[in-house]
Amino acid sequence: MVLAGLVLRMPPPGYQVRGITIDTIAGAENISHNREGSNQTLSEAAIEDVKPLAKDPFSLSLPKSLGSKEFMLMYAMFFGSQMAGLLMISKIQSIVINQLGTDAITAAYYNSGLSICNLLGRLLLPTISDFIGRKPIFILSLLVQAILVGFFPTAIHDRSFPGVITCAFVIGLFYGGGFGMIPAFLADQFGSKNVGATHGVILTSWSLTGVAGALIFNSVLTAENARLQTSTPEGKPNLVYIYDINMRWVLCVICVSFLVCLFIPVNLRDRRLPKVDGEMFRFRFVTGRMIRVMKGFKFVTVSKEEEDNEWDRYLVSLGKSEGTGKKDLA
Repeated sequence: MVLAGLVLRMPPPGYQVRGITIDTIAGAENISHNREGSNQTLSEAAIEDVKPLAKDPFSLSLPKSLGSKEFMLMYAMFFGSQMAGLLMISKIQSIVINQLGTDAITAAYYNSGLSICNLLGRLLLPTISDFIGRKPIFILSLLVQAILVGFFPTAIHDRSFPGVITCAFVIGLFYGGGFGMIPAFLADQFGSKNVGATHGVILTSWSLTGVAGALIFNSVLTAENARLQTSTPEGKPNLVYIYDINMRWVLCVICVSFLVCLFIPVNLRDRRLPKVDGEMFRFRFVTGRMIRVMKGFKFVTVSKEEEDNEWDRYLVSLGKSEGTGKKDLA
């Protein structure tokens, strides 16, 4: 880190890479003449109306970023995506010793293995997300974690050493991956200039997970230990059942975060295209088709051509509004 600090430099004003500056949000690179996500160009009439904009109309200030729907959804998603990993890191040694019957030295080795998975997740998953997107990896993470947390009590009941360790290591992998991806996800959504502050704020979600999750987890664990103690006359409770209730409520939190993640808008058109009359919200189907949810919960599928035409008109309106602003200033 010291050596890196010696060569670290701030980029010069106006510095950009492939049209991306510190203000650019994902999908807004060189968008004045090109449809986002398409090789098609605007019509000739539209090109005459839409000139390269002097100021990026899609850039967001820090207050707008923090107050946006996208950030609030990401905050809730991150809360659930990190919970299982935090609890697994804090309890894996205890589980391996008390539920699986191994010694402390063996448990320490497996705790080290969990740390290695945490490290690998921070390196591998962000790299993969550069190619397939941050949101798909978070969706996969939450889905896999939900399955593993649901299976975890069964693995303990059966005293399945491979089952318990596999669940713990994979959850640790996605825990590290979540930490590695969230800064890039924030940069995509709000621009690189806002990463520092938005990352600091979203880490309070992780802190809440650690504090609130640990308090609830330990309270339930204490209550379950007391219940199991009194349920056996010989005073030797069967501790394989002690984590059952905790895993159920953790699973519920993960499932809610999974649903929240599905509704995080990452496509620039979904985020900035004005709503039509009667539209409550929108989402994209797995095929990429936009679905509008209208009042009365009517679902309207928007064709690619209709979406492109709406986007063209929106870009034209941006170009005209900037031109009007310049005339007013003159």
